[in-house]
Order: sequence, then C-alpha cells, then structure tokens
Amino acid sequence: MYSSHHERGTFARYQQFSSHYVLPRTIDVWLPPGYEHTDWRFPVLYMHDGQNLFDPALSYSGIDWGVDEAIIWLSRAGRMPETIVVGIWNTPRRRREYMPQAPFAAIDRAGHARHQGHQEGPPISDAYLRFI
Repeated sequence: MYSSHHERGTFARYQQFSSHYVLPRTIDVWLPPGYEHTDWRFPVLYMHDGQNLFDPALSYSGIDWGVDEAIIWLSRAGRMPETIVVGIWNTPRRRREYMPQAPFAAIDRAGHARHQGHQEGPPISDAYLRFI
C-alpha cells in the first residue's frame, strides 16, 4: 500500500486488490483534509476509472478529473459534505464490467455476436457489482 498526506487530503493506493468476482486491480482511497483529526462519519463516493481521478500522470488523457479539488471547493462552499472517494481502476475487461448484463440478455443472438466481437466476451457487470 502507498499512502501520502498533504493539504489536499490523504491518498492511499492498494495495488493488485483481489476479489473472487473480478480481476485484481488498483484501488485509490482519498480522505478529505482533516479526516484523521475527527470522529465524524463521512459519506463515501465510489468512482470508476479510478486512475483518472487525481493524478494527471496516470490519466489516459494526461488531465485528471480534479475530484479531490472539486470536493474540497464544494465542501468549503457549503455545497456538499466532505466525502471519502474510492477510485476503482479499470482493467482490460472494462467494457465487459461496465456493460449492464440484463439488457444484453434481452438482445437476440446476432446482437450477442456483434457485442462479443467488440468486447472479447459477454458482460460481467453483475460480478463487478458484487465486487463493489
């Protein structure tokens, strides 16, 4: 586990976080500034594509989503509570994990073949949801 503390909050990174349901992946947890010094209960926001949330060097586009900055600004402005963020990194199975299984089950065989040709297999989003 990697961890850092600074005025923008605390980051913890869990590499190769394993599950019975999906491939191992990296999980980032961001705690808002001051979290360590209180006994308050904080809401938790789970976000997908976690590698894009906080660090431009890790983001596929070279620009992070600024989630920590946005939460700090919004909470200081009284527009949202301080919130813990759990960033779940994607894997090569991203599309299969994010594609809802129920609609896929409702399409015909030709639709299945078209989808699987692009996705390397059927959706596995029910397993991904169990993981979360």
